[in-house]
Amino acid sequence: MLRHKLDIKSIYTITPETCISSEEIIKGVEEEDYYRESYNRFGVLNRYISKPNESFENLASEAINCLFNDENIKPDEIRCLVVVSQTTSSRLPNAGHMIQKLTGLSDDCMIFDVNDGCNGYINGMALISKFLDQGDIGLLVCGDLMSRFTTKDELSNKLLMGDAISITSVEQLSTNNGCLKIHNDGSNCDSIRLEKSGNKYLFKMDGFKVFSFTMSKIPKLIKSFTNDSNEKFDVYVLHQANKILLENIRKKLSIEEGMMPLSLENYGNTGPASIPVTLSSTKIKKNAKALLVGFGAGLSWGAISINKLNFNAKIISKKI
Repeated sequence: MLRHKLDIKSIYTITPETCISSEEIIKGVEEEDYYRESYNRFGVLNRYISKPNESFENLASEAINCLFNDENIKPDEIRCLVVVSQTTSSRLPNAGHMIQKLTGLSDDCMIFDVNDGCNGYINGMALISKFLDQGDIGLLVCGDLMSRFTTKDELSNKLLMGDAISITSVEQLSTNNGCLKIHNDGSNCDSIRLEKSGNKYLFKMDGFKVFSFTMSKIPKLIKSFTNDSNEKFDVYVLHQANKILLENIRKKLSIEEGMMPLSLENYGNTGPASIPVTLSSTKIKKNAKALLVGFGAGLSWGAISINKLNFNAKIISKKI
C-alpha cells in the first residue's frame, strides 16, 4: 500500500445539455414492464446524453474555465494535467493538448492522456501524485460520453450508462493524507469493451463476469484498508456500476446505508467520472475520512483513502 500527499481542493462536474429519463428510453419497446423493472433495479431514473456537437474536450474545458474563475486559479498555476477517458474526440491531437489550448495552460504543465475506464479516477490520482511537488496544483479530468456507443438494440446498456465529465483540482501537501492501492487482471480484459459492429463501435459488457469479479475483489480491497491500517471511514464512495452491485457490497461489509452515497439515480454509470460525480453531488461532512473505490474495465480495481476530505463542488448541468 502506497502513501500519498494529495488534497482534493475542488470537484466540478459538467454534463451535456440533454437529460433523458429511463421511461423515455423504454417507451414503445416490447417487454416495457421488464425494462421498467430493470432500470429500477439498476437505480437509474435519468441520465445525460451528449449531442454530436458536444465534444469531450469542449465540455471539459468549459468546466475547467469555470473552476478557474470560481476558485481564483490562474492557468499557469497548473503543474500537471491528467485526462482519463475512453471517448475523447481525437487520437491525434490528444485530448490533453486540445484542453491545454482551450484553457490556456502553460507550456510548463505536464500533460498525460490515459485511456481508462471505471477505475480511471483512482489510476489518475495515483499518476498525478507522482508529478507534483509540495504546494503544486494539478487537474484530473475524468469522464466518458459512452451514450454514443449504446443503442436500443442492447437496451440494458442504454438504460445504465450516462455522460458526464468531472474536473478535480488537487494540491500536493507536505504530509501524508492517505494511502492508495491498485490491482489489474488483464486475463478477462474483454469483459468490458468497445466492439466493432459494422462501421461503428458499441459498448459491450459480460454482466455475469463483471459481477463475479466485483464481488470477489472489492470487499477484500475495502477490508484491506480497514484491517491493514485499522482505518475507520466516514464515507465510502464507490464507482457507480449499478445499484444491485453496490447494495451487495454494502451489505456484505455491513456498511451503514448513509455512509455509501449514490449518484446513479440522476446520472447513471458515468465510467471514470462516477466517483467525482458522486462526490460533487453529495453533501459530505467537512474533514470526513473517505475511501474512494474504483473497479471495472481492464479488469482493474483500486482505492485511495483521504484522511481529510474538504472541497468545493459544483454541478454544471440542466436542472433535473
